[in-house]
Amino acid sequence: MDNILGKRIRELRQNARLSQTQFANVLHVRNSTLSQYESGHRSPNDQIKRRIADYFNVSLDYLLGRSSEKNPVSSQKTNGIFAIEMDIRRRNLNRQELEDLRQALSIADDTTLRALIQLLKIRSGRLVS
Repeated sequence: MDNILGKRIRELRQNARLSQTQFANVLHVRNSTLSQYESGHRSPNDQIKRRIADYFNVSLDYLLGRSSEKNPVSSQKTNGIFAIEMDIRRRNLNRQELEDLRQALSIADDTTLRALIQLLKIRSGRLVS
């Protein structure tokens, strides 16, 4: 068996500089479960697959090996939420804080998202005037 799904999960996780433990927490699964996904000994259910694809902003076709193109979602709101989540994740918030933030961002309008992204860039020293 080829295990393209497991390889893609591992590649995406490593490219995002997440440990297995960190990403397992994102998915709300145990580290051993994520390890089994990556090694091909276990396959995530459809909900987990969608969560992985959404988190890394790739299509399910890419994740499953049906496409070699990542096909990032072009929605500005999705990209904004992804950028904010990546910055927040690096700040090591606990699971409840992340869930609260995720819920708040899901209802935020584009103007609010742009303001949050700018704020995060300023605070991380990445904004160049």
